[in-house]
Amino acid sequence: MSLQKSTAILLISGKSSSSIADEFSKALKEFAVEVSDSQEILMSGRVILAIEFHFDPAHLNAIEDELGELARAKSLDLATEVL
Repeated sequence: MSLQKSTAILLISGKSSSSIADEFSKALKEFAVEVSDSQEILMSGRVILAIEFHFDPAHLNAIEDELGELARAKSLDLATEVL
């Protein structure tokens, strides 16, 4: 495993569900990322979830693929920005 770490922000939005934050946090844990901050806004049955995390850059494509699949299954929009 690489000792180098990168930081990214994950933005998720769509119809609100009580388990969205837990499901994305669980998916991130599979990649041994370190979540440093998260914020959630609930408004009119919609959710905006932001998660800042540190990760091994060698895993970026796998992380984006896994989270993208989860977002599509839940009909959510997803964006990832590497800082």
